[in-house]
Amino acid sequence: MINQGEQAQEYINTIVNSLNTYSGVVAVNNDCMITIFNPIAERILGCEEKDAVGKHVNSVLPGSGLDEIVKTGKSQLNEKQKISDDIIITNRTPLIQNGEIVGAVGILRDITEIGKIAGELEYVEQNKSFMEQIIENPYEGVIAVDKNGMVTLINDTYLNITGRRREDILGKHISNISENCNLPQVLKTGKPILCDFCNIRDHGFITMRVPIMQDGEMVGAFGKTLFTDISIAKVLTQKLEQMEWQLKYYKGECEKLNRSKYIFEDIIGQSDVISDIKNMARRVAKSVSTVLITGESGTGKELFAHAIHEASKRRKRPFIKVNCAAIPDNLLESELFGYVEGAFTGAKKGGKPGKFELADRGTIFLDEIGDMPLLMQAKLLRVLQEREIERIGSLEPIIIDVRVIAATNQNLEELVAKGKFREDLYYRLNIIEINVPPLRERTQDIPLLVNFLISKLNAKLHKQIDGISKEAMDLLQQYNWPGNVRELENILELAINMTEGTHLYVEDFPCVSRKIDDNNKHSEKPALSDILAQTERQILKDTLKHTKGDKKAAAKVLAIHPSALYRKLNKYNMR
Repeated sequence: MINQGEQAQEYINTIVNSLNTYSGVVAVNNDCMITIFNPIAERILGCEEKDAVGKHVNSVLPGSGLDEIVKTGKSQLNEKQKISDDIIITNRTPLIQNGEIVGAVGILRDITEIGKIAGELEYVEQNKSFMEQIIENPYEGVIAVDKNGMVTLINDTYLNITGRRREDILGKHISNISENCNLPQVLKTGKPILCDFCNIRDHGFITMRVPIMQDGEMVGAFGKTLFTDISIAKVLTQKLEQMEWQLKYYKGECEKLNRSKYIFEDIIGQSDVISDIKNMARRVAKSVSTVLITGESGTGKELFAHAIHEASKRRKRPFIKVNCAAIPDNLLESELFGYVEGAFTGAKKGGKPGKFELADRGTIFLDEIGDMPLLMQAKLLRVLQEREIERIGSLEPIIIDVRVIAATNQNLEELVAKGKFREDLYYRLNIIEINVPPLRERTQDIPLLVNFLISKLNAKLHKQIDGISKEAMDLLQQYNWPGNVRELENILELAINMTEGTHLYVEDFPCVSRKIDDNNKHSEKPALSDILAQTERQILKDTLKHTKGDKKAAAKVLAIHPSALYRKLNKYNMR
């Protein structure tokens, strides 16, 4: 034991305080009541010292293992322990005085510091005998020097490592003890040297050296061997490599969440109108131009956005979806552009990247763009023009390479006329427009959709529906489907849930029959829409007769796109 009086005790405490930067320390008495709880322990365990000292260790740190140490008197080294969402490495050592166990101490080291192969062992002791027990442990060599490099402290383990006597080292300059020691460098620079490898008497050791600070001034330096057996470090290295592999795996899984989910083959339909739209979208996918996808709710606009990205050169890059209608106006800017630390109350430490930043070199899908507030429309316009964003609270622009696909079920031209949507943004978005037709304009695709959805719902609901009757299919094709494919899926899910058989019949769709009957009642008197429809149908008939059935020529005569002509022909069953 080292006996240096009050002056030595003060110096030892200084060493301990300097080490508080690196490890958490929890000490208990022989009743397992906490006596020491340093600031690093507060941070790691999320508990303040005043709430821990005087309490049983297991009430503060369940599964601490310190009660077992007090009971058995056996040390436990380099034990992995999970604290909340963090993983720490702990060393647990009994405290012995006059041959009796008077307590135990646990040294907690964060896994990030273990990731450097070892953390720095810190001891915080108020009782001199406790401190001496910690320093004089058989597992780690300890040496300390003053600001002049003179050795002031050395433990038995270090003496055993070097093969020297205490009287040959204490009071001598460290350079006379070891030519390769880095403590003089620490004294010169004031910076710690962590996880260094050294060779002493043909034995390899992992070491660390740290400055000792007192009242803001460096008063010495402290060094120790982290492992007396290099094989322990090798084991930790292997564990670290395993954790790095796991981290890489989970990072890959997270990246999958920001990938597109659908391809063009997932868009069900063989009608001319949907085939034309898919062919157009495939050509568009090869471009980098902004795309605006329009159509009623439930038509599959998002599927087209996913498929366009997946068919593009950006398919291996992120696909980031943003629902502009689902995010509160006051949060939309931070979601799109991110923020820096301290930008506003509650801002996350270190800041947060926005969706545009996450989508860099990939695609961002702005769904429900028609619901975006006017103020955000102006900022989005600038992003599209300048190809750069600024995080909230920052003046530094971030260059981005992002393809924008927007979608809406609203008529943006009408919103522009009403002053609810910026005209310049509309023209910036509407470089390429893809209008997804409603289900009522492609009723011939309903059988394909029904069979696909039955298979999908069978898997979801653990059912074995093997088909649908012709009468039921005819019924579904008579309905106008205001909710489009989404409504069709919901209707089928209801029918599959309610049926007791393995086949679907007309009786399984009472709500569809009722809605058709209601529509027929309301259409007994010719409405203006019906008159217009009849007129449009006659014009189409006459034009096709004039062009001798040439649909492309008919579309040219009518001054409409061929896909629009196909939709109208399908609408009136004129195929």
